[in-house]
Amino acid sequence: MPRSKHNAAEKLAILDALRRSHVSVGTFARAHGVNSDTLTGLSVQKAGSHYES
Repeated sequence: MPRSKHNAAEKLAILDALRRSHVSVGTFARAHGVNSDTLTGLSVQKAGSHYES
């Protein structure tokens, strides 16, 4: 079973949508059924070049 239900491209799309939304991470997370800690972790991973764009 995969550890993540989203592939790298989907994760980048979620982060892009968050950036364009101009709302807080918590608000975005609640609206999209995602844990805010997950979004924060994805942002940190992207900043560390974990995902290629």
